[in-house]
This record gives sequence, C-alpha cells and structure tokens, in this order.
Amino acid sequence: MQEQELWTYAGIRQSGGKKIDCWLMIDGTEAWFPARGSHAVGHQYVVTVERGENGRLTKTDRDKYSNAPTEDVEGHLEGWTALHRAAQTELGRKAIEKKASQDDALDKALEPLLEMAAKVGSAQRAAFAAYVLHQLYTRGGWS
Repeated sequence: MQEQELWTYAGIRQSGGKKIDCWLMIDGTEAWFPARGSHAVGHQYVVTVERGENGRLTKTDRDKYSNAPTEDVEGHLEGWTALHRAAQTELGRKAIEKKASQDDALDKALEPLLEMAAKVGSAQRAAFAAYVLHQLYTRGGWS
C-alpha cells in the first residue's frame, strides 16, 4: 500500500559513477534512489512510498514540495550541501574523462586517414574528401 510521508532532501550522491538522490526519512534514516528531477537541499517534500513485506522501500516519482518548515537542519545543511557539491563535481569530472577517452579513441582512429590526407595534392583534396564521405555514407551505415 502506498503512503505519503514528509522527507528531507539531502542532495545528490554518486555511487558507481551514477547520480543518486539522498533522502532523509522522518526518523533520520538515509534512503538512496536513482536521481530524478531537481530538488532543493535541506527542504522537505511529500513523497509517496510503498513498503514491501521484505522491508524493501519503493519511492514513486511524484515528490511535492511541502512548504513546511524544515526542522533540525541547522547543524546538517552545510554538510549535506558539501556532499551534494562534491558529488556534482565528481560526476562532472567522470563525464569529462569519459568524453575525453571517446575523443582520444576517435583521434587515434583518424590518424592514418589524416596522414593520407596530408599527402594529397591541392588539386585532389576535393575528390579525396568526397571519397571519404562516400565511404562513410555507404559503408558506415549513414545511408
């Protein structure tokens, strides 16, 4: 059975390179769920949850900002915000590294083609470029 509870959003965390939302239940227990939407750190939301017989907790995506005053936040807000920003930074760094490794692989794959292109005379450059594009379309699955 689904129930509505008042939870405090404690920010994002990262686990295994994935973005996770950290929520604090009314008893102060942390609950982590895949990140969905955007929430304000330290603010309370009405969340819809379902508790299974085995103790498994399922949260729906229907969080509503409560406008309720957040109590007991003073001593924790700076820590939650720091963890939130650290996770954002780490996730951003990993995304940049992933993109760079993909760019490196493409650059390495293009090296032989670029070496050939450097040897092509100016009169043949347009034909060489047209040939490369034709191969990309026909053999590269672009057509």
